[in-house]
Amino acid sequence: FYDPMRHEHREVSFGFLSYSLPLSDGPSRTWRFAWDPIFWELCSANAGALRFDLHTYRQLSPAARRLFLLLKKIFWRAGESPELELRELGIHALGFSPNSPTKELRRKVTGCVTELFNLQLVELGPDRRRAAECITRQSKGVFTLRLRRGPLFNRTTPAAEQAVEDSPLFDP
Repeated sequence: FYDPMRHEHREVSFGFLSYSLPLSDGPSRTWRFAWDPIFWELCSANAGALRFDLHTYRQLSPAARRLFLLLKKIFWRAGESPELELRELGIHALGFSPNSPTKELRRKVTGCVTELFNLQLVELGPDRRRAAECITRQSKGVFTLRLRRGPLFNRTTPAAEQAVEDSPLFDP
């Protein structure tokens, strides 16, 4: 686990919540829930970085959602992704079939990038107007992809725009 206060990876064991529940059903019995202190310390160091734009996430196709989540991890610390190998990304991160030819994987990954670009979540870079231009050929059959964080990537939907049904507490 990456510890943002110590700026290092550490082996950490924690639960998100601790609880104390009554054994009897008496009306005066209270339930007590508390954040795990180590988990709370790590969350506090991130200064609210655990926010997530569920509205945007729901607009994406399943493969584009996976790419969005991967880029969430990368763009948290950097404004530009490293060069991602196309087959590795398409098969292991986005879940496409390993039997797919590289040409087909390239088309599918380009579609995912186009979805993110249309929502202004990624930028393609200077002199690039289409998602296909972000993919560069390294050698025969080896392609890489590099993306930049878009202007709306870290945006969260304001509470006023969210419907009550979007709340995680709606069903319970």
